[in-house]
Amino acid sequence: MKKFLFLGALAALLLGTASCSNDMEPVMTGDGTVTFKVDLPGAIDSRAIADGTTATKLEVACYDASGNILADIQPTVKTDFVNCEATVTYKLVKGQKYNFSFFAHADGAPYTFVPGTTLDNCQFTVNNYTDPCNAENRDAFYAVLENYEVSAAETTVTLYRPFAQLNFGADDLAAAAAAGIVPSQSKVTVSNAATTFNLKSGESTGEAAVAYTLADLPSDPSTLTVEGTSYAWMEMCYFLVPGNEANVDVEMTVKTNGDNVVVPVTNVPVKKNHRTNIVGSLFTQDANFRIIIDQNFDLPDYDIDALGRPYVTDGKVKVGQYGEEYNTLAEAIAANTNGETIYLGKGTYDDAITVAGGESLSLASAGGLTANDVTITNPVNTEAGATLELTNVKVTSDAAGTASVLAEGEGTKVVLDGVETSGRRGVNAFDGAEVIIKNSKINAEIEDGSNYNRALNIADAGTKVTVENSEIRCDTHYAINYPSSADGTELTLTNCNIIGWAIVNIWGDNNTITIENCNMSSINSATYNADGWNNFAAVVTNADADNNTFNITNSKLNVKSTTGNKQYLMLLGGHNNVYNGANINIVGESTNTNGYILGLNQTGATYTFNFDNTVGGTWDGESFDFGD
Repeated sequence: MKKFLFLGALAALLLGTASCSNDMEPVMTGDGTVTFKVDLPGAIDSRAIADGTTATKLEVACYDASGNILADIQPTVKTDFVNCEATVTYKLVKGQKYNFSFFAHADGAPYTFVPGTTLDNCQFTVNNYTDPCNAENRDAFYAVLENYEVSAAETTVTLYRPFAQLNFGADDLAAAAAAGIVPSQSKVTVSNAATTFNLKSGESTGEAAVAYTLADLPSDPSTLTVEGTSYAWMEMCYFLVPGNEANVDVEMTVKTNGDNVVVPVTNVPVKKNHRTNIVGSLFTQDANFRIIIDQNFDLPDYDIDALGRPYVTDGKVKVGQYGEEYNTLAEAIAANTNGETIYLGKGTYDDAITVAGGESLSLASAGGLTANDVTITNPVNTEAGATLELTNVKVTSDAAGTASVLAEGEGTKVVLDGVETSGRRGVNAFDGAEVIIKNSKINAEIEDGSNYNRALNIADAGTKVTVENSEIRCDTHYAINYPSSADGTELTLTNCNIIGWAIVNIWGDNNTITIENCNMSSINSATYNADGWNNFAAVVTNADADNNTFNITNSKLNVKSTTGNKQYLMLLGGHNNVYNGANINIVGESTNTNGYILGLNQTGATYTFNFDNTVGGTWDGESFDFGD
């Protein structure tokens, strides 16, 4: 009798090698249009057996809250994956609930997707089990999203394989070759398989015998690894399991340059979305075989969240979606030779990080985590020509005058998404760097002594900062600050909340500040000073700050003093500064300015206001506008 080692192993992790993944994140626009992004990233360096990259076609069906297909809104959509990514868009009604089914498969796969009239009878059928073996294009994935309500909320959808995967591996090819036996092709039969799969219930029904025909042995890769041991990969096939879990009889036939080798194995346990490996000495040694069931087999194929982030052990750091976990962030960065995203598990990390010129670093919180769960307690710095991406992490710096994130140098690009800073200073953007901030909270909340706090500090020619859907906050000092070295920078803020003693404090020249659809609060809570040193304003143009342009539209601004200090709308200094604005609602309360809205910061300052009567509101209870 032949000797085999038989085990039901993980389809989920594909034996620790690379796999395609699912990333469905519904994105909603203001009119109720929902786009589902389905991301199947390609295999990385060590390609897995059946890594899912053959699934290039996507079919989606949409149903109402009761599960009836929505014939009036193009209920079924077919699309292709491009670079392992596909999107489908539906225009739906906000507040209503819907159901969706997803089926991804290879081009030409022998399957027929049948959405049905209701979600309950959405299914796909297997057209045949007679194709040649080792056909990875028989791989497919499915998911059902139920009770989805149109909103901007994040939703996690996980794709699963509906099949069992069966593999044969040999450990005696060298011995067979020494005996003059050279295998070239293989085929497999399975006693009983299902023919129909219901996406809603996840159940397989129908009966058919699997009788695949001869095909060349797999050559890429040629190795099947099971429990740390490598075997020559001889056979791979997919089939639906009756009732999703069963014992079947299987037989592999290997064609060689001599007599064919036939390997029958009875009573083999197989299960939906699992991998069963039959490995051992197929050509030489006779012995009994044993059966081992992996205790960790019941995991989903793709253990990632809607943002495509893998789940990571608390306090650990993972390189890439399918890479190794490390104990420290520094170790992960050093090991990341392929430039993959590094994912941080829940916890606090005190590594000092500097991205050198010409290098890239992407850090993100792991699956299901936000910036509240992952904190980096040292500044993250860049040098000229570096690229940095931070996603859903918190960065804080307690060092005086030091920013949590430093973007510095020509050619440097920094992207912050879902980031929170909490320290003495938030973000410094210097020396021609480009900074993109979105969905973030840039705070400077720790008192900095004699150094004035700045949430966003911008300086030096060519620096460009874009901020959207974020909060810029420094209660004690400046939300946005331009030192005297700021000359020729660009700042654009859209759909933001901006809070500070000053919204903008500027010393430099030739800078352009554009603020659109923002809510701003300028609160003077500084210790009262009878000599007026702590009188301030929402917008402060300091002495000799020249040729700056402010563009403010469709925004709201609240100005207030909580002490005896004065808090103006603007303090005007410098020369040839231009203020453009429209549709600005201004509310000044307890400003202590005795009705004066503007103050002078420099004798002889020159300025131009291009405001009309859409810029105004109330100031200490009196209505005003700039129309006259």
